[in-house]
Amino acid sequence: MRLADRLVKLSGTVNLRDAGGYRTENGQWVKMGEVYRSDALDKLTAEDQATLRRLRIRTVFDLRVADERAKAPDKVPAGADYVVADVFAGSGAFRGMPRTLPRPGSR
Repeated sequence: MRLADRLVKLSGTVNLRDAGGYRTENGQWVKMGEVYRSDALDKLTAEDQATLRRLRIRTVFDLRVADERAKAPDKVPAGADYVVADVFAGSGAFRGMPRTLPRPGSR
């Protein structure tokens, strides 16, 4: 059995991976070439965007919070839909959290 190489090599971002190829709980396999996950789409080069078009990326789901999106807007491949799916929107998960964490043992 040969494990699939999930990493898609790009110039501007270093962590685009195919989410396929994993075995499911019921013994099936997630189909390769259907779902990708990435970091830093704001750093995509024109060549990277062409690669994403060849991969037929049709929708980009941006899971980042508003501040992250404002500081580094994604470069979405031509023809792809862009969906903000802020996983923390309205959750209050970051409200009241300290900006810096105390050092261990400093309490």
